[in-house]
Amino acid sequence: MERIIKIQSDNAITQTLAPAQSGAAPNVPTQQLLDFRIPANTGVYDLSKSYISINMKCEDNAPAARGGGLGTEVAIVPVVRTAIGVISGGNDTLPQSIGANQSVMVRNCSMYSQAKGMIHSIRRIDSLNMAKRYLEKNDIELQRDLDINGVLQGHIAPNHFRSYLIDEVHSTGDGGAIGADGVGIRSVNKSRDFKIYLKELFGMGNAPAYSSNTYGETQIHLEMNFDKLRALVLQGGEGAEPKSNVDQTIADADTNGGAGFANGTTLNNLTMSTTYDEPDRDMPYFVGEEVSVVSTGSVSGAQAAKVCVIREIVYDEAFRKIKMTFNDAIFTSANGAGENVLGAVVTPVSNQALKITINQAELVLVNVMNPARVPSQIDYIDYSTEEFPGNGLTTLNKQTKLEGNAQTMYLLSCDTNDIAPEREFSGYRISIDNRDQTGNREVKYGQQLHKDRLIRAYRNKNTPLKNLSLMLMRTSAANANGPDRTQSLRAIVEPLELTDEEKNLQLQVNSAGGLQDLILYKELVKTI
Repeated sequence: MERIIKIQSDNAITQTLAPAQSGAAPNVPTQQLLDFRIPANTGVYDLSKSYISINMKCEDNAPAARGGGLGTEVAIVPVVRTAIGVISGGNDTLPQSIGANQSVMVRNCSMYSQAKGMIHSIRRIDSLNMAKRYLEKNDIELQRDLDINGVLQGHIAPNHFRSYLIDEVHSTGDGGAIGADGVGIRSVNKSRDFKIYLKELFGMGNAPAYSSNTYGETQIHLEMNFDKLRALVLQGGEGAEPKSNVDQTIADADTNGGAGFANGTTLNNLTMSTTYDEPDRDMPYFVGEEVSVVSTGSVSGAQAAKVCVIREIVYDEAFRKIKMTFNDAIFTSANGAGENVLGAVVTPVSNQALKITINQAELVLVNVMNPARVPSQIDYIDYSTEEFPGNGLTTLNKQTKLEGNAQTMYLLSCDTNDIAPEREFSGYRISIDNRDQTGNREVKYGQQLHKDRLIRAYRNKNTPLKNLSLMLMRTSAANANGPDRTQSLRAIVEPLELTDEEKNLQLQVNSAGGLQDLILYKELVKTI
């Protein structure tokens, strides 16, 4: 039997980041630190199911209401479809960043037990988690990860992105609309809990029975990457798609022919010429969305773009077409009787300035009631980290110490102060206690020997290695068929022998373009 316990952060985390859209200047958060305390003598917790929840919302920073031009309708505040993600590179926009899960929001983390002292103190966990994700998940798992942070290219066409933000989007078949009084069934930007599982930050996070009676009060400290949070408007690029073109050849009738509009007559609805088999999945429009409509009359010709809000969308299953009604007139006949609408294009507006509101942070713990067995000791994995600058060198020689209980080493090459390990290196050599580990030769990046070393390291640590492509997933707008796989994962992973004493590591890394940030992670086997 289990129960859920929620613990609020000791730090006041509520803040708003604005402007926060992709490509904007970095924000300066008012608070980047999170601290949680698990009280002593409160029972046993299943940390493998526990997580940190950060509640955030993304919306238009200063939405401009669109006044109604029909009858007594009041102004309507439009809704924008958005996404939140973490910029992995200093010059990247959100669509060009590397896809990752929520754990990349954490830069440094530590875990302290009152009875046992420091359990974890890990720096740059964001880069390590990104590298491990692309080695330990296959391509299907990478794309279907429900905890992905950011956006994914949709299957519809270029520039059409999807997000895992929970938005209440009303599109078709619900029988409702925004009424003449400005209220009714409409789409809403919702706040969402971004979950960061403890097992993605700490080796101890895999423990199914962590006793607060044994370990006393436990403190968890996180330094966040809130300065790298960005938002993206997920609309506006659909205007060039075939499925967003609207053709209302005879605007005053549902059949071909018709006498056309009389002078001064207005039109506030259009029927899509394109057919939709699955409108809720394929259609880029929703009720409450701000759009720009450009129409063409048979007599008056092209009219100026009209910005308005979608009041209602109705799907005709027999003809597989949709009819949209707007809060204002999108066409006015001004050249005598008999004018028809030859065609129109409806494009979602994408010029909103977005803001990200961080509402709260809490630790969600799974408390195990009457546990069958509580272990007297727990074996877990920890990491110690060393960071050293490449200083633009084409060859870097480094000597350092490896703990006796280190079973694996990861070396990641990043651009300065970036998360993604994508900085070029051409090869490496490694020696431990003056014994060459690679056969007295350079290991060339991406070659079979490099991959063999990866396989050996993962077999040594008894962890499944699912992906040897050494490619990161960039959610690129330039790729219509899925995420862009053109960015290389620049990682060195080497197995280490467990010893009673420290080991001496000699490392040489070569790069044609010059090295920047190199981060060394030493994977340690510990017991408390």
